[in-house]
Amino acid sequence: MKRTLIMVLSALAVAIGIWYWVTALNNTSASSLSESDVQSLVKQKYEGQIDRIQKVDNQFYVQLTNQNNTYEIMVDRASGDIVDFSKVSESTNEEKPRALLTQEQAKEKAVERVQGTVENVKESNDHYDITIKNNGGTHIVKVNRSDGSIANVSTAQENEHLTTLISKEGAKKIALEKVKGTISSVELEDDDDELLYEVEIDQSPSEEATVLIDAYSGEIVSIQFETDDD
Repeated sequence: MKRTLIMVLSALAVAIGIWYWVTALNNTSASSLSESDVQSLVKQKYEGQIDRIQKVDNQFYVQLTNQNNTYEIMVDRASGDIVDFSKVSESTNEEKPRALLTQEQAKEKAVERVQGTVENVKESNDHYDITIKNNGGTHIVKVNRSDGSIANVSTAQENEHLTTLISKEGAKKIALEKVKGTISSVELEDDDDELLYEVEIDQSPSEEATVLIDAYSGEIVSIQFETDDD
């Protein structure tokens, strides 16, 4: 009897060990993409504003709104693949959001307008700033991310203000022009060599928004809304 009990307990311990190993392996694989990774991926693919991101099992649920509709997007947490895309708002416009230009496509558009060597690409919420150098000097070509149109061409001298940081007070003012509420914090963050102000705004006891602002140009990079339920 005692020997049988020992054998049963040993088998149970082995089974628990195997279950723990498989679970840990699955969790590691499924969590390979972070929330910020998924936000960047969706912003690269589709035009619109991300209202919500939430982990659901091995996927991320993303709610995206553009000027016409609201969409629900499911993204695989391990591979980053779009596994489901559906419209949830009522609208007469049945089209999906237009795919945004990639950096490579934007550079091609810029060089078509101003010939030279691309020195730098700066991405904002609605356009790319492409810095091109040629015999005539350094030029900045603003390319619309939605349709590839050239919004503006200027020289580097005309954009010297882009080398000076805006103040925290300036960042607060810009954020409150887009999102109403009470500012709880303002931090200067270095995101992949890009300086951004992260402004936290309390909209209610259970709702807050995070506004990311380019620290040089004052452009709003993204706005993310969260509730206590998220």
